Amino acid sequence: HKAEGRVEGREEGMAEGIAVGKAEGIAVGKVEGIAVGKAEGIAVGKVEGMTAGIAVGRFEGREEGIATGEAAANRRWSEWNDRRIAAERAGVPFDEPPPAS
Repeated sequence: HKAEGRVEGREEGMAEGIAVGKAEGIAVGKVEGIAVGKAEGIAVGKVEGMTAGIAVGRFEGREEGIATGEAAANRRWSEWNDRRIAAERAGVPFDEPPPAS
């Protein structure tokens, strides 16, 4: 009966050891997993953020460029038209070509 008791005790001890080891392993693995997952998430987030930022920047830059170009063209036309009107009022010929579109 002693041998049976040792075997049963050993099995119980082994089962308890496995349960404790598994719980400790899960706890340590969870901490490591969070650290690795966070690092991977930051790396992916940076790439996604840069991609989104570039897209937004390109759109905003394009819009700003168009607005700047339109303002410059409008200014050239307005200045040309002011000179045309002044020449007309002064009764002098105005043969300056209009600004290129």
